[in-house]
Parts: sequence; C-alpha cells; structure tokens
Amino acid sequence: MPVPIKMFQHFKEWTGPTGLIQDAPGRHGGNGCVHTSDFIACCRAYAVAPPKWAADLLNSLEDKENPGLLFRLPGDRHAFGHEGPDNVVARLNAGRILNDGYPARFLKYMRQTGWVFNNREPGKWRIKSDFSRFGHLGCHAQWCAGERPGLVAKIWWCVATLITAFKSKDQNSDKCIQLHMNDAARGKWVWSDLVINIFQWRMKKQYGAGWGQLRAAYFQHARHPISIYMLNRW
Repeated sequence: MPVPIKMFQHFKEWTGPTGLIQDAPGRHGGNGCVHTSDFIACCRAYAVAPPKWAADLLNSLEDKENPGLLFRLPGDRHAFGHEGPDNVVARLNAGRILNDGYPARFLKYMRQTGWVFNNREPGKWRIKSDFSRFGHLGCHAQWCAGERPGLVAKIWWCVATLITAFKSKDQNSDKCIQLHMNDAARGKWVWSDLVINIFQWRMKKQYGAGWGQLRAAYFQHARHPISIYMLNRW
C-alpha cells in the first residue's frame, strides 16, 4: 500500500514542546516515547524508512551516562517520576525496527544492574523500578535484540499476552503496548504466533480490529494519526 502523502506531516503536527509525538498536539506528556514508537511501527507497516527526526528524538531519551536507561523527556532525569514498562516496551520495538542497537544496550544495562530501571537514582532498587517483575519484558527485549529467549521466558510471554487479551474492553492501555510486543514476536516461535492470533481474534471482538482501532479506543477519539493510518493494520 502506498504511503499516504501527508502522513509524515500529519504526525509532525501532533508533537509537543520536545518534538515527541503526543496524544494531543502541543501536549507536554511523559508517553511521547510510546507514541513516537507507534509512528516508527506505522512507517514499517507502509514499508517506508522512518524520518530521521523521529529516530533522533528516541535517541535523545536515552541516558548517555547509563546507556539503556530511558528518560521520559530528553535529558530530564526527574520528569514524570519513575519509568513504567510502557515506554521501554515501545522503544525496544522501535529499536528493532530502526536497528539502532537500543535493545542490546537495554539488556546490557538490565543485566549489570540486576534488572533495576531507576531514572532518578540509577542502580538503586525500588519496587517501581524492579523490572524483574516483568519476565515477559525480558523475552521481548531479547527478541528485539535478536537473541533467543529461554523456554520459561517464552512461556511467560505467552501467558502474559493471553492475560492482556482477555482483560475488559476499558483496559486498553496494556493492549496498545502489547501491539509492540506482538510486532517483535511475530514469527519467532510457533506458540507465540498462536497466542498472537488469539490476541487479534479477541481484539476484533472487542474493538473491530487493528492497531488503529485500539489506539482510537485509548485516545477516546479517532483523530490521532496512528488511529487513522494504522486502521485495520497489525
């Protein structure tokens, strides 16, 4: 399918003060990494190279003193509190698509720190910063980095995905992030492919299909570029 002629411009209009794509034009939010990574995935869906500005913005979120650690705003260690998994999951998939080495740097940092992902105090353990709670995220990171996860990690990924698939319709945030995990996992293991198919079947029953429909439900409107250009696309 040809790339819509105004797609890049349309996404650019939905940026905030830092240039990251947001859920509303001009918004100064902490999930710009997710929405910019959505755009990277959108470019891949249309088989077009993502623009340099989008890749540069994602790179600007990485802590240069602690490669692999990810800020929520460029250069701001304290913005929006401690990091949850959303931005990381999306950034890992974007790194896989861009082939920029981020997934490998993330895994190296996680292994060095014992899976502690603390923006404000690098290396200091806190419950919110303990990513060992997310075994399926480790599997996702390995797939994005081109590694081969162990059997336990892959099973954990499948179970977590099924749990997400059968959450209620109003719990759409995790399902939107799952799209990045599915994108990276497709074709990696026969059982994860089966689980992805179950996830998509469930999403079609709840929302009508596609990345765009899920994002429209999350944004509570269908005007966002990712909702428009990824309609009926996985």
